[in-house]
Amino acid sequence: ENGDWVLSLPTTGIQDLEFFGPFDAAGNALATPVRTGLAHAYSSRPLKSERYAFRARLPAAGQYTAYLRMVSQTSQRYEIAASETAAFLADRQDKRLFDGVTYGILLALLVYNLVLTFVFRDSTYLLYVMACAFALLTIASFNGHAARYLFPDWPLLIERSYVLAPSLWILCSALFGRSFLDLPRLAPVFNW
Repeated sequence: ENGDWVLSLPTTGIQDLEFFGPFDAAGNALATPVRTGLAHAYSSRPLKSERYAFRARLPAAGQYTAYLRMVSQTSQRYEIAASETAAFLADRQDKRLFDGVTYGILLALLVYNLVLTFVFRDSTYLLYVMACAFALLTIASFNGHAARYLFPDWPLLIERSYVLAPSLWILCSALFGRSFLDLPRLAPVFNW
């Protein structure tokens, strides 16, 4: 079908990605190849989408072919979705609203516990603040927002944030639980 289309993937975690096409029935390329992924700066992403999305402008109705080469360090099943550009952009707005609510709740918890840290001078609250901060970074990494807003020109940090942020979130959460429950004093066996 002719028109303005977007081919999108439901993930932000592909290390290297190349999109070729679309090609018409005679094999002529209608666009230049695009290379993007975690190993590349955020500016390499078409449509500046957090998830990988490629625009396909089709001049007339007919059959077209596109090729996608993906390199990922994890085994995943990728389903490519095709949608009209206007519908794709509208769907992104709904997702941004949900992301904003999620980030807002985590930021509120972070600020509230930061205030408690200063008021009570207790390191337990600081551990909770750190857990919230790394939770924010984890979600921002998995949603592609860390790549877009925090370090768009540092592909290595984008890639490493997928592993480091959740690890630090778990560590800070465990240390917070240990301190909050006062395990060293009340349950030394569990503390060990």
